[in-house]
Amino acid sequence: EGSKIANGANLGFRPITPVNALVKIDSRLYAANGNEIADANVVVFNDAYTNAVADEDAAKLTNPAENFGIQQAGKTLSIEGRHTIIESDNIQFNMWNLKEQQYKLEFVPQNMATQGLTAMLEDKYLHTSTVVNLDATNSINFTVDANAASKASDRFTVVFKKAFVIAGMSLMERPTSCRMRWASDGSSACNSLATLCCAYQQLRRLRIASSAAAPSGFCIGGSGVWMSGQVLQ
Repeated sequence: EGSKIANGANLGFRPITPVNALVKIDSRLYAANGNEIADANVVVFNDAYTNAVADEDAAKLTNPAENFGIQQAGKTLSIEGRHTIIESDNIQFNMWNLKEQQYKLEFVPQNMATQGLTAMLEDKYLHTSTVVNLDATNSINFTVDANAASKASDRFTVVFKKAFVIAGMSLMERPTSCRMRWASDGSSACNSLATLCCAYQQLRRLRIASSAAAPSGFCIGGSGVWMSGQVLQ
């Protein structure tokens, strides 16, 4: 029971905070064609923890097969306790012994959606960013091929950013690529805008434009999808 914090709470065993009240994100690695976890790790956020490697953290034990840990201060961890998450935090993963095949990453956040943040999975090999929903389980497939960069130990990082709210929905940041024009008639409507808001890859290709006297309705990208509300920062 070495994973203790100063006030006596224990990250790995019998925490004072009820398990269902913990703010954490579980990250799991699967072979894409299987249901068994190849390896996993967890980060728990609490003011009682420090961002330095300390007693609340657990070093990763090496597996003979695939390994999926958290890289922090030159060490690889399977359990990490961190101070309450803030804008610009990230989780750098460390992976090794991967085979040339398809894999699946699963992210299971708990009590993360109330933090006013959004998250993206950065893939250094494909140079892509994928939204990680902080209010639901996420499954993201990837492939390891003959290119050594596809199995690079630091290929994946989860990056947290401050959320900007559009009519009650979150964006990772105000996209430099999103063209936003206001509805001349103040039209309101429609749930399907959530799809556009979450598609960060599409939004960032456009540029924001707005009017000082804008009515409450607006559309994105001239798509004809309308929703009531204002842009809030």
